[in-house]
Amino acid sequence: MEFFNDQYVALSKAAATAATAAVGATWIGVGRAFQYRDFDNMNSLVFEGVQDPIIGMRWLSDVEGCFFMCSCPADQKVKCALNVLQSGAKDWWMLVTSSYTPEQRASVSWEQFSDMFRSRYVPLVEWERVAQEYLDLRQGTELVMEITKMFTKRAMFFHKFVASEKAQMTRYLSILKTDIR
Repeated sequence: MEFFNDQYVALSKAAATAATAAVGATWIGVGRAFQYRDFDNMNSLVFEGVQDPIIGMRWLSDVEGCFFMCSCPADQKVKCALNVLQSGAKDWWMLVTSSYTPEQRASVSWEQFSDMFRSRYVPLVEWERVAQEYLDLRQGTELVMEITKMFTKRAMFFHKFVASEKAQMTRYLSILKTDIR
């Protein structure tokens, strides 16, 4: 029983330490300058250069969420994002900026980077393909949970097709089999 109590106390202390660190992480940017570890602690996703428009857009969205949460200044966003590019994505960046001077590379804004990233990893033809998949989506043999996942995966990037919550619900119901609606 004593062993159990010692383990419980140790586990409680570890949980309290982790909780304190998590609460402290929510106050990033208050009273101190941004540091890269603030961004890194957000556990942003690594991007390896996968040719999938949904994965590419989700990565951009996740990174922007990390920027927001850690109050990343505009002049640090590209630097932070570059640190989570790996493999083919890192090679792509080195290639597209190979003719840049160090000053030009350092002056690339997040908007410019995002545009460059989208043109490479979310090209218009792929964007249109996924948009068409979204518009053509109909429940076949999929379970409701599976078709819902497929719908959500695509809908989150096509706000113009689902301008309001009501429009989104109408669109969702239209993809379901009539006997399920």
